[in-house]
Formats: sequence, C-alpha cells, structure tokens
Amino acid sequence: MFAAYTAHGAPATFVAAPTFGEDGHELFVGAIDVWWPEVQGFLETQHLPTRVAVELPGSPSLTAPKPLSVAGQAAWARYLASNGYEKAFAVGTQRGYGFVTGARTTDEAASRALANCGKNAPDCYVYAVGNERARS
Repeated sequence: MFAAYTAHGAPATFVAAPTFGEDGHELFVGAIDVWWPEVQGFLETQHLPTRVAVELPGSPSLTAPKPLSVAGQAAWARYLASNGYEKAFAVGTQRGYGFVTGARTTDEAASRALANCGKNAPDCYVYAVGNERARS
C-alpha cells in the first residue's frame, strides 16, 4: 500500500508502530500519544493544520460494573479512557467481561462486546455503550 501510494509521487512517511494490546487497530483510539507526534510532524511538513478544532469531553463518570477481576478492572479503565463513542462493555452476572472500542456503530460494538464476554461467561449483558450506562 505504501509503495503504491508513493509510486505516483504522493508524499508519505512509513512509521512502524510498536505492538499495542491484542489488536493493533486499538492503537488509533487507545494510544493517541504514541502515533500523533509522527502524524502531526508529517502534516506540518505538508502545511496542513494540526491544531485542535474540537475539544473532546473528559472521561465519563461511569461506575465500574461488579464483580470485575483485576484484569476486568484494567479493561474497564482502558474502556473509559477510549475517546471513541462506538464502544461497548459487557459483563457476566457472576464473572467475565468483554469490550470493544472503535466499532463502526454502537450496535456493532454492543454485539461484539457481548460475543467477547460470552467466551468467558454464559450470562452476559451490555453494561455500557459509548460513554453512557446501557439501558436495562
């Protein structure tokens, strides 16, 4: 893709990003501080704007679901820190959790979070969608 893009004279810089979590796609929403400096520098060399146009809201003030394991609590913290709205967090009534960030829609996020949770618990429900507590 890089070669095809630059073969026609388009400006580009290839940056090999570090490993990030279990799915490298999460780097985009979960670690802006890792990739933004590279992107900002490139955009500035092209005389393109890099200033913040809209401030994103702070982390939501949602209460963590109970019960959550230590790993589940860490996952909940990553979920809250995600700046995306197309995200969902599902939990089991006794144990287990699953979450998705960066989905195409909130419905897709909820469905995938339930599927992820279902790998570890038989009785999952969607706890949060976006930055809001899911309706029960």
